[in-house]
Amino acid sequence: MQTDNEIAMRRFYTVANAICSRVKFASNMTVFLMETFCLPLLSYACEALNYNTNRQQLNQLNVCWNRTYRKAFHTNDWESVKQITESFVWTVRFCAYLGSTQVHFFCLSLQS
Repeated sequence: MQTDNEIAMRRFYTVANAICSRVKFASNMTVFLMETFCLPLLSYACEALNYNTNRQQLNQLNVCWNRTYRKAFHTNDWESVKQITESFVWTVRFCAYLGSTQVHFFCLSLQS
């Protein structure tokens, strides 16, 4: 099933830019704010979708999530986000987050 991610991505970037404009230096609080306010906007209703059939959409969402780390930590697009996410132990990788929410969603749907 093909979905339109443009609206979710636009809302996500709005909130991410608002956070980055208020925070002078990247810190644990910046990452916490991004994960608390931005990640739910990007992953809203992703549990019900099958991204195995359309990896391009999953890649678009993953790029959005990685760009927030790059913007918060003032790195360039060609630099890897892996070093940033490894320095913070509790950071969320988008694909892993999506997988865990899908498993949780299916477990809840089987129980009801």
